[in-house]
Amino acid sequence: MTQKKQGCDALTELVFLEQLFQESDGEGGLTSEWRPVESLWVKIEAQKPGSVTERWQGERPHFAARYWVWIRQEQVLPPIYRLRWEKGVLTPLSAMTCLAGEEWQMVLTEQEEVS
Repeated sequence: MTQKKQGCDALTELVFLEQLFQESDGEGGLTSEWRPVESLWVKIEAQKPGSVTERWQGERPHFAARYWVWIRQEQVLPPIYRLRWEKGVLTPLSAMTCLAGEEWQMVLTEQEEVS
């Protein structure tokens, strides 16, 4: 479902964020900074239920949490649809196509850890 949000086209999809937190932010954690991912620029921000989007700053969660992934395209390329986050590297696992210059917002849900 595509909708207008905060002045840009946004696509909200439920996807899974698979991650191994090496640090709380920066190289090994969630970041609000734009970073390249296969010619795309991505930033990830955490969202607490019922609150505004904010940067993730806590310790590794052991519960379901939601994250925003903003994808800004520099050219016509498929944006990330499903991501793997491991050792500070974002890897697209599958993708869908959209037009260049659009920003897409996706909601990520971290799966509860199985011990």
